[in-house]
Amino acid sequence: MKKLVPLFAILTTACGPATLDRDLKDIPGPTLYTQVSSVSDHDSFSFGFDWDRDSPCYRIPEDTRFTVNGDTFSLEERGESVLSFDGAFYCRKPSFKGPLRPASEARTEIVLSDGHSSKRAVFQELRAERRIRVNGQEQATVHAGAVIDIEWLPATDRLSKVDVSLEVAGPGQASGSREDLQVEGNPTQVEGNHIRYTLPQMRPGRYVVSVYGQGSAGVEACEGFISCTAELWKRVEVTVVVE
Repeated sequence: MKKLVPLFAILTTACGPATLDRDLKDIPGPTLYTQVSSVSDHDSFSFGFDWDRDSPCYRIPEDTRFTVNGDTFSLEERGESVLSFDGAFYCRKPSFKGPLRPASEARTEIVLSDGHSSKRAVFQELRAERRIRVNGQEQATVHAGAVIDIEWLPATDRLSKVDVSLEVAGPGQASGSREDLQVEGNPTQVEGNHIRYTLPQMRPGRYVVSVYGQGSAGVEACEGFISCTAELWKRVEVTVVVE
């Protein structure tokens, strides 16, 4: 008696994109991606490419090398076609894993090579502490109704979206117990790493300026990739005194 092939297996084979073994130079639209704000205990980078539902997935050579400032990262995924829980296919991108880079590292140079070609990227201040200053000071004294200059650091970050909020901060108050100060109709103006914000009319006292920033870390070099992205999302705070 002939064995019947499960219908699921037939559909998987027939409908899923092919997985092709290719050298790095033969993979279209190469990209490099990582996350600045990851809460993981390790660094992870993924190698992407042009893809739609009619395109194949790509598997990079097994001996592909990925170094970060000379340190070798391990090959976590080579890339393959995957069926998701909702029945749709997608490409699992090649990825590399290694220890977290130090916060003091100003330049993070990545080299990706398979022996036939190589690609290179340099990120700026990838793991640096994100912080803000108001009017150039760590703890500024400001005046109600004034325009303040909120400086996002490091200055190499590229902000695409910011949200500024104010909270009343009494002596010894924890963040979870602070009183929000609602400010309506007060748009922010972003120029590079500087955010202009108009304070409302408010009583004298201590306040917390909170900035939620989205964007990416700076890119010094992106060679052989069509894009190099270190995605960033972070909330940072600083205390000011209103006179």
